[in-house]
Amino acid sequence: MNRQYFQTGMTLIELMIVLVLLGIIMGVATPGMKQLLAMQQVRASVHDLSADFALARTLAVSRRQVMVVCPAADGQCVDGSEWSRGWMVFTDADGNNQPEHAGEIIAIRQPGKDSLSIRSNNGRPRLRYLPTGTSHGSNLTVNVCFDGQLKAQVVVNNAGRARVERHGQGNTCPM
Repeated sequence: MNRQYFQTGMTLIELMIVLVLLGIIMGVATPGMKQLLAMQQVRASVHDLSADFALARTLAVSRRQVMVVCPAADGQCVDGSEWSRGWMVFTDADGNNQPEHAGEIIAIRQPGKDSLSIRSNNGRPRLRYLPTGTSHGSNLTVNVCFDGQLKAQVVVNNAGRARVERHGQGNTCPM
């Protein structure tokens, strides 16, 4: 009787070679993945800011009321230019730059990413949209930075229009 045996499976050396190659590929891909995730965080924050600015402007015109977007903590506007902790959109019927009750709050955002720094230009802590859709005051620039590098800016002009400027490498974050 002549039986032939065929090898089924892998040897230990073949398995070790596959694991080494897999480790090399993962080592090359990991830094790129971190950069990809960082840029996605920036894009998401810029989109949220732009969307909330557009929402406030649209509601100001459609409701014929003053709408405010401001950096917030615990359901209240905070003084200063730090937007990293979050922001909110609300109706400001009495002009005191604070919501009087929860019914006036339209939206609250909390980015929640410690690696992002979101700051507005000094002297402009909040954005007020008048019933005409114009932005009261001077231009507002909100800088979105990651690891000390400026990645994007959301700029709102006096007419109330928001635009996004994206930045590449080499731009330090303005404080």
